[in-house]
Amino acid sequence: MEHDALLESLVSIATEAHRFEESLLSVLPKLGYDDRKACEARIEQFSRRVRRALEHADMKSVVYDGQRYDPDMPVTPLNIKDFARGDALYVSKTEEPTVVRGLTVVKRGTVQLAKAGK
Repeated sequence: MEHDALLESLVSIATEAHRFEESLLSVLPKLGYDDRKACEARIEQFSRRVRRALEHADMKSVVYDGQRYDPDMPVTPLNIKDFARGDALYVSKTEEPTVVRGLTVVKRGTVQLAKAGK
């Protein structure tokens, strides 16, 4: 497999792992205590393995949840048109993480924004 194809595969895995983790985390509150704790442990183990695989390729997946939004962030805000210029915004949800290799953005993330103070 070509080097570029391998990198693209890792980017895809990072993106899908984020989606998978988010969907699992959303159902945790519906589980009983023991099942929730077991599932949390499995999610953490899965996340750690994905992080290690990315680190092995000098890559990382960046999530911006809760951070103040800056137009220079390597993300595409999906709902930027919902706000006025000059509004203080923060990232309410990372839909897809930004994937970075070394100091280079390999894939821009996508985020949902919200007004600060709400």
